[in-house]
Parts: sequence; structure tokens; C-alpha cells
Amino acid sequence: PYVQYRLGEEQKAREEILCQGNLDFVFTDSPVWLIYIYTMVYMPDDASPEIRSILSDMYQKYVVAQMDRYHKVFHLRNPNPYDDGCRNLEITQKVENVIQGFCDSHRHLLPIVDVDIPIDASEEKKEFVLNNIM
Repeated sequence: PYVQYRLGEEQKAREEILCQGNLDFVFTDSPVWLIYIYTMVYMPDDASPEIRSILSDMYQKYVVAQMDRYHKVFHLRNPNPYDDGCRNLEITQKVENVIQGFCDSHRHLLPIVDVDIPIDASEEKKEFVLNNIM
């Protein structure tokens, strides 16, 4: 969990720098709130209450405090997870399930658009996002 927290701080700092400029859009495949999700996925079931308390802090810092920053969130769902022979497909599916649960429970706070295009159709995904950015 502490590693994820450090990664969250680094991602948050990068977003802060980018959002200070006169940019119309910032594209990222790893918004700061995703750090919270990964921490939930990798939190050991037997983690101490002290370690678990990190989740509440991370939720406030990386999710609640960042909500108004996102104009649109495209959730590129993976109906057929990519298998490169290196990934743990069980963990990949668990991450996707937690992301889906997060999106479902935060639709009232975030402008989430689900994209159900096969994972190997990257050009179609890019075109969909660019055509629906506004």
C-alpha cells in the first residue's frame, strides 16, 4: 500500500503541473484515482487496521479532492483481457472488476463513458474517444 501511495503522490504532482498550463485536454491512462483502486486490489486481506486506514486517506485525497478535475472519463472496458503471456489474468480480471465497481458507484460524481470495443482495436478506441471528447 505504501508503494501505491508514493505512486499516487507522483501522479498527482504530474497532474498538478499539467493542469496549471493553458491546455484544453490532458489524456492519461492512469488518473490519480486509479492509484486508490490498485491499492484496494493489492491490499492484503489480513492487513492491519493502520494499513487499511490508508484507503480512507487515499480516497479523500485522490478521489474526492480530484473529482472536479475530470471533464470526461472514458472507461475502456476489456471484454477480452489481453494475454501477453506475462500478465496474471486473474489479477487483471480482479482489477477490471474493481474499476467497473468504482465506475458504477461513482457515475453520479464523474462523467464516465463506458467504451465496449475489443482490446485489440486500439485505433477504434482512439477514434471513439476523439469523436466523443466534447
